[in-house]
Amino acid sequence: MATGGISTIENGVKQNLEGMVQRGKSVSAYLSRVVWPKYQKAQNERWQTENSSQGDHWVPLNVQYARYKKKKFASYEGGGNKMMIATGRLSKGARGVDAGYFYKIISDSSFVIGMNLSSVPYAGYADDARPYMEFSDDTLTDWKAGIRDYICKKQGAL
Repeated sequence: MATGGISTIENGVKQNLEGMVQRGKSVSAYLSRVVWPKYQKAQNERWQTENSSQGDHWVPLNVQYARYKKKKFASYEGGGNKMMIATGRLSKGARGVDAGYFYKIISDSSFVIGMNLSSVPYAGYADDARPYMEFSDDTLTDWKAGIRDYICKKQGAL
């Protein structure tokens, strides 16, 4: 009885499993190279659309504060017209544009992005009406599918 075919299949399965284990050990590279830019793109879209790209549009500012903001922050990013952007520190921190306002920790088991609250103390005032660090199910599903495809080495994964 010839067993060469079974041995070849076993070797192929073993190589695939070993590859998956190795890619699983190097997920941080994928997160840095692919997920981080996707995160930044999603955040850029969020701030331009005032969250419409990630869910419900942010609750409008009250009329009095909106008028004040147009005058006070006209020379800043957003020209005083964009919600949640006054000096730009909060949006830059959330978008990962300026390291003075955010931090990121990427490992093979986690992807942590946060605000440096000592340099953006008003970040804590954003509430459920104007979330800036929550993502839509579609966005999260895309990111998770990419990681799964990378580990399993499916076609189309980077």
